[in-house]
Amino acid sequence: MLVPHPDYQDKIKITVLKSAGETASDDSDYRMVGFGDGIGVYAEGDHIVAVINHELKESQSGAFVSKWTLDKKTHQVINGEDLTKEVFFYKKNLPAEAGMSGYEKLNQAVSRLCSADLPAQSALSYTENGNTYGTQEKIFFSGEETNTSYKPPENRNGRAYAHMVSGEYAGTSYELPAMGRMSFENIVLNPYSQKKTIAMLMDDAKNKTYATAWDELSDVEKELIKHNPPSELYVYIGEKQTTGDHPLQRAGLTNGQVYGVRVSDSECAADDAKCRSTPNAEIREEWLTGDQPIAFELRKIDVPINDEDGHLFQIETYKNGITQFLRLEDGAWDPRPGHENEFYFLTTDQLDGNSRLFKLTFNDISQPEQGGVISILINGNPEYGDREETALIMMDNLTVDPWGRILIQEDPGSDPRLAKIWMYDISSGAIKEIAHHNPKYFDRDAGSEDFLTTNEESSGIVQAFDTLGEGWYLLNVQAHAKHQDKAIVQHGQFLKLYVPRDL
Repeated sequence: MLVPHPDYQDKIKITVLKSAGETASDDSDYRMVGFGDGIGVYAEGDHIVAVINHELKESQSGAFVSKWTLDKKTHQVINGEDLTKEVFFYKKNLPAEAGMSGYEKLNQAVSRLCSADLPAQSALSYTENGNTYGTQEKIFFSGEETNTSYKPPENRNGRAYAHMVSGEYAGTSYELPAMGRMSFENIVLNPYSQKKTIAMLMDDAKNKTYATAWDELSDVEKELIKHNPPSELYVYIGEKQTTGDHPLQRAGLTNGQVYGVRVSDSECAADDAKCRSTPNAEIREEWLTGDQPIAFELRKIDVPINDEDGHLFQIETYKNGITQFLRLEDGAWDPRPGHENEFYFLTTDQLDGNSRLFKLTFNDISQPEQGGVISILINGNPEYGDREETALIMMDNLTVDPWGRILIQEDPGSDPRLAKIWMYDISSGAIKEIAHHNPKYFDRDAGSEDFLTTNEESSGIVQAFDTLGEGWYLLNVQAHAKHQDKAIVQHGQFLKLYVPRDL
């Protein structure tokens, strides 16, 4: 369903590992379900293991995480199973269950798990003076991409989750209430080993922005915002522990504080009080223009941890003047040594909007509360009426590799233009299209009997240099057309991609 750009057919390799509906192996009944999204990958003995979010709605039986075992040499899939067997939700003042108080196992569906992060072990553990803080267990992070503008039963702000991959609690998932409630695109942990646990939280809500101070809004306007929340960027900061009943407690994932990112503007310098009460917003025409990055600061979002519907979290965000973006999407930290302060993220906006690639540079990742600077690296096509094939539109997912390249996936919805994958070189700023979806399945005008839909996207891309080898990535294709088997939901594929260094 995905093919290399014609200029690089002899260099780029794309291999399908599993298609929706296929069994894990000849002697297995476990099948690949559609709507694959965020991916995590790690090595385990003679095998490679990939864990995958399936972004299903509650009405589609609910989102879940699957686990796929690959042969390390051939990369052939040899086993598949559900990763998560039990989900624990936070309910204040409950006795200890599954290792932590305040949690209860409920027969309740999880919804729309989107992008994901299986961080390096350095993100979760730290050693100082012979003392080990945190945990050595593998934990897969993702959140529900739902908000109050959705139709029931998903008309609630999403929850963050930690999916235990290894250790005593493997196969269990836990809500992370300390990370707030929002329309989670992703939860991405900083890999720099230190006592602090730092995660970027992307709120993929509406691409609508508001500029009126909360206290100046009418009750009708407040209700409108409540049910059409804007999109903001957050930072979670916790502290690793040497003790705790559960790995999540030791990893600093239950004791932290959420901060909102506020980009400075001219009004802030003149009137800080106004700046703190009035939201500022990304705009389509001009924003952060020029070569100089602009400062950002972090502001505490203080709400009760039992803010069950997330309304208080969203209101406090608004009152703090946290910057509203035009639909935040995926993000990733730069994995290269010496680049620990650098985080990249996307905004998708809309077809006739201006999708962007941003860079957030913290002044000091050991003191993230001090803020840093933000800059724009890619401005998408602000004049989509040209329908140029060279324009980047509705950028959605990304990964940053150890060679200093960012691979970016588009999601243009049901637009007839084929969704593409781009490569951005951090040092030079060069941009290349490296792949696009196969017209055979996604171009109605191609006249193929195999045509499925014009609503396609690739998603969940992750660099797999340490497992598959240098230059290799894992990703999914979501073909938003109903599968003939309702249990599979829709068409799609799980793939590996090779992009050489000398492209």
